[in-house]
Amino acid sequence: MLCDICNKKEATVHYTEIVHNQMVKMDLCEECAKAKGIGVQSPFSISDLLSGLAEVVSEDHKSHDPVCECCGLSFSSFRKRGRFGCSECYETFKEPLESLLKSIHKNTQHKGKKLGGGVSVKQKKSKESPNGQDVVSLEDKLAEARERLRKLVDSEEYEKAAVLRDEIRDIETQIKNNG
Repeated sequence: MLCDICNKKEATVHYTEIVHNQMVKMDLCEECAKAKGIGVQSPFSISDLLSGLAEVVSEDHKSHDPVCECCGLSFSSFRKRGRFGCSECYETFKEPLESLLKSIHKNTQHKGKKLGGGVSVKQKKSKESPNGQDVVSLEDKLAEARERLRKLVDSEEYEKAAVLRDEIRDIETQIKNNG
């Protein structure tokens, strides 16, 4: 594709600007982009990161390039694009993804957010109220409510479950506002 301004050189800068609620797209060569005052630097993209880190994947995966049966995407194509083709890709590429996640995050399981003082949500336990009684934390209330909801749904008590679902949403909102 040629530059929209000089029509001579290959367009390597793809510029999008919104002016008066109208989107203007321009494909420019580096020289024309610099002349227009558009900074040209090689952007960091997540697909570059993933493709670079995917090199860490074991030799076994390099010799065998798995392909998703649902959409036909190969793992090497995923590494280039940085996107899956469908939801089945997660299961198809589970093994090489675990290696990739370990190399990026040093773990494959999320441990949870830390609240002030480095205490995790799960570590925050009941506190004692001024009158000496234990106060149950919102996280504990939420866990109990979710368990009750599961039991109500299992026993097909849908009206009670709907009421409890709304209570759970309120507790989640309180947790979000306090966190």
